[in-house]
Formats: sequence, structure tokens, C-alpha cells
Amino acid sequence: MPLESSFYDGYYDHMVSFIRSLFERALKTNTDLEFAVITGRLRISKESIFTVLNNLSIISILTPDFGEYFGFTDEEVRSMLEYYSLPDKFDEVRSWYNGYIFGNSNVYNPWSVIMYLRDHIGANRDYFPMSYWANTSSNSIVRDLIERADSETKADIVKSNRESGNGRSGILVKPVHIFEKAFVLELKTAKQQGKKPVSLEMIDAAADEALKQIDEMRYADALLEDGYGNIGRYGIAFFKKDCRVHYKEGY
Repeated sequence: MPLESSFYDGYYDHMVSFIRSLFERALKTNTDLEFAVITGRLRISKESIFTVLNNLSIISILTPDFGEYFGFTDEEVRSMLEYYSLPDKFDEVRSWYNGYIFGNSNVYNPWSVIMYLRDHIGANRDYFPMSYWANTSSNSIVRDLIERADSETKADIVKSNRESGNGRSGILVKPVHIFEKAFVLELKTAKQQGKKPVSLEMIDAAADEALKQIDEMRYADALLEDGYGNIGRYGIAFFKKDCRVHYKEGY
């Protein structure tokens, strides 16, 4: 991330000027170029790096168009697993690496699927799955901007983490409209007992305990008080970079 790095290394204004100039010369005034696609994971919306360009069409994760191209679809994953003689692993891959929503498309993390195939070809077909995408990016600029936020913004952040029921849940996800589905997420860490290896069953048990805590502590009360009636619950358990997610519908 050039803009993020420049922000922390003290040359942000110079980098913005450079990118603006690059866009103008490489894209706007380039007579040999008819169409270009620019990709990135962090859009600095209030900077003027895009003002030199004409006829921009911004495709975000909420845009319905082209959503299926941000990752692998079910059909593409099935085809890859068939090609590498792993058709029986579809449910496992879907459980670990599906769940990304772009527009109206549900897609898989492409890097994770590719790494899974690399690790499971041949004699390693029963190798335990991994969270390949963990810790591959930095959100430090977001954290820094929150620290610099005014009192009103910080108050809104604190309100979003308020206590609900008999305690404070890990995460409450509230859609804009109360008739859409809201979610309660509780996170747990699976504990290793002495030198005993951590098993998948132990991580699953921690995820079940997280779901139980959501109900016993009435974490969804804040959503109910705000008018949300369609609520889902996620119990998420971690051990190092491995993760299990359990879900319950309704409340």
C-alpha cells in the first residue's frame, strides 16, 4: 500500500502528487490507451488523486456488477477440486474459504483455495486446512485515524461496543434497515491443556461455548431494543491461526 506506507514514513503529500501525475500521464493523456482497470484494497476518497481522470466507474464490494470476479465461485472451486482429484474435499473447502460477499455474489478467497490445493495434492490430501489469509494485510491506518478522531466519532465507536443484556458481546453487526438481518458474534480462544495437542473437537467446543454465552448473557437485547427482529448468532473460536465458526439462526 504506497499511500499507507507514505502516511507513516512522512512523505504522504509527495506520494499523492506522484500518483496524481501518474494517473494523468498514463491514463488521461495516453492516446494509445482506450480502457484501464485500477484495483486496490483501500480507497482514499477525500484525496484528489482521481480528479485528473474522466469517466471513472467505481466498483466496490457493494456493487452488484462483476462481484463474481473478486473470487472463485462454487463452480470454479468444484472444477479445480475435480482436476486435482479432490472432489470429496468440496465441503471442507467451502467451510473454510467461502463466505465473501461482493455485490450479490458469494465467492471464495482465491489465495486460500490455491494454497489449499498446493498443500493437499497427492499424499497430503488429508492435511489439516489452514487460515492462509490471516495476517496478510495491515489496518494500521484505520486504527491511527480512529485515534485521531474527534470526540463525537469516538462516542459513536464506544456506543457500538456498548453492553447488551448482561454483558458485552464481541461484535454486533447492524444493517442500515431494521428489516434486514443483524448478527451477534462472540469470539473465543481454544486453550491448550498442558502438552496435550489441540484437536478440532476442542476448537468446536469453544465455538459452541461462544454461542451458549450469547444466549445466556442476552447479547442480542441491544439489537432487539433497536427494532431488529431477524438476528443470527455466530460463535467463533480460534487457536493461533486456525478458526472454527458455528452459526445459529433466529433469536
